[in-house]
Amino acid sequence: MNDNIIEIGNDILKQVDIVEIVQSFIKVTKKGKDYVAICPFHNDTNPSLHISPEKQIFKCFVCGVGGNAIQFVKQFKNCSYVEALKTICQIAGIRDDRLERNTYSQSQNSDTKNILKCLNVINNYYNVFLFQTEEGKNSALKYLHDRGLDNNTIEKFKIGYSLLDNEKMANRLINDGFSLKTIEKTGIGTIYGQKIKDNNAGRVIFAITNEEGEVVGFSARQLVEDKERGKYINSPEIVGGVFHKSSILYNFYNAQLEARKNKYIYVVEGFMDAIALDRAGIKSVVATMGTA
Repeated sequence: MNDNIIEIGNDILKQVDIVEIVQSFIKVTKKGKDYVAICPFHNDTNPSLHISPEKQIFKCFVCGVGGNAIQFVKQFKNCSYVEALKTICQIAGIRDDRLERNTYSQSQNSDTKNILKCLNVINNYYNVFLFQTEEGKNSALKYLHDRGLDNNTIEKFKIGYSLLDNEKMANRLINDGFSLKTIEKTGIGTIYGQKIKDNNAGRVIFAITNEEGEVVGFSARQLVEDKERGKYINSPEIVGGVFHKSSILYNFYNAQLEARKNKYIYVVEGFMDAIALDRAGIKSVVATMGTA
């Protein structure tokens, strides 16, 4: 582990409350100035895990495990230091650009990183098209509002819109410095000549993220019925791409912390079903990527 990551970790620890972090995974009870809980690291029957808000540490007086918030998450999730930091930032609503630059897996090559970067830019454009163009506001945004989704929900679930002009997206991406090959590997379209046309044009866009919260693909829903094309179009699985349908559950990134805490998860069929349950306060919910 490099010194830069340790420095980031120390800075993040100054911004979080260990009680908030621990109770995102297990039930805690206030006892005097401290908190106690059933220890999740051994077969505990009486609350032997103590959490000190003053010292920002936890300690089990039976099995001996202890440390700060990062060490708790590492131990609980059996994950790396960096993954624990990312989880803590998610819980506490912290964004640290230094962490974002250091959290790509060592196994990701430069092509994969570039594809993920391009997908993130595409998702940002889809969001802009939804909220800041008359076309998006009058069609997709109206549809979403009519379905009961407010703007905060739309932002949380990374929902967007693809313009009817199916060449604008690729043109913007090329101007941003992405190659046609990288754009093709995101799955939004195929190179024809020296152009790529967005296959999602005129549709509501649901961003699909992996368990790290990175956009890896899209599912695009029709606004105008066209029986010759499916109601939903999912990103294709491309050699060298990052979208692998069989290994993805929609909303898993948002649901995983609540699921671990509650020890259960709801699995539903559709994206809108998952969003509806989340809006109703049931956060531990995921959707399958189709029924096939």
